[in-house]
Amino acid sequence: MKDLSLSKMSRTIKKALMLLCFGLRVIAAALVLSALLPLIRFPRLLGFIHSRQMVAHEKGPDVQDVIRVVNCVALLPFFVVRNNCLKKSLLLYYFLGKAGLYNLELVIGIKKEGDRLAGHSWLALDGRPFLEDRDPLQEFEIIYSSGAIK
Repeated sequence: MKDLSLSKMSRTIKKALMLLCFGLRVIAAALVLSALLPLIRFPRLLGFIHSRQMVAHEKGPDVQDVIRVVNCVALLPFFVVRNNCLKKSLLLYYFLGKAGLYNLELVIGIKKEGDRLAGHSWLALDGRPFLEDRDPLQEFEIIYSSGAIK
């Protein structure tokens, strides 16, 4: 009985450490992304992301863990992703692709708000908005879609 609970505790600790390490990777990727966005044209940045998604790695977090960790990082009050849908979408696009979710698209849309244009970036899965509270297609006109990861 004791061995079983020790084994379960060991697995729990192992998973917590894996998620902590993954969270640090997400933070590092967000910092690199923040540095690259103003310097590299968007299609080239996506090409870089695609090439890195295909690099074989050890077993990483599953899709739900990726979503949970990226959302947690995005909530950090001092962090570069907070209130930035493009950076958050790019991070999710990259890490969900590494987790095996290849039929994602990165979508960017715009709408007119008075005299200004407002933009939003989101992910689409099988052509439908993914991880969005409201359907952005009801508000935004698509100006860019990456197509599914090949």
